[in-house]
Amino acid sequence: MTNLFHPSLPYNGHSGHVAGSETSKARAVAEDESGVTASRQKQILEALQGCKVGYTWKELAGKLGLHHGQISGALSALHKDGWVFALKQERNGSQIYMHYGYRDEHGAAMRLDFPAVTRSNVKKAAIDDLAKAVEVFLETRTFQTEDQLRAAFNVYNSLTHTD
Repeated sequence: MTNLFHPSLPYNGHSGHVAGSETSKARAVAEDESGVTASRQKQILEALQGCKVGYTWKELAGKLGLHHGQISGALSALHKDGWVFALKQERNGSQIYMHYGYRDEHGAAMRLDFPAVTRSNVKKAAIDDLAKAVEVFLETRTFQTEDQLRAAFNVYNSLTHTD
């Protein structure tokens, strides 16, 4: 594993936290800023890189001395950014995660290259896109950013009014 590793921060520039929990959000921000997130993700990638059969979250937790939330949060971010993939088969009732370097050894029918996309995740992504468009618009206020803001709002609006 290289020393040039940059952490996966796929959730609007952060590693992610439990929705609605200010404590979880504060912990995630502190860990992202202090390097804990990067260190944990690198530790997981190094363990997966050395294991041709992959690990479940529980196996990684035992190997690395981390709890479920720490492992699953890191795996989710790494999976979303393509550093790891999951096998469709399970071991002891849990998903098996593999280092991206083993992707070619498993056919497309055997693997999940990206996490499942739920309607809730689509809505969250639309909200993130809308927030980013508002931020860019407020910083620059051009016709182009106004169009981007309008497009992001239209996507968000279509998702929130179809339930």
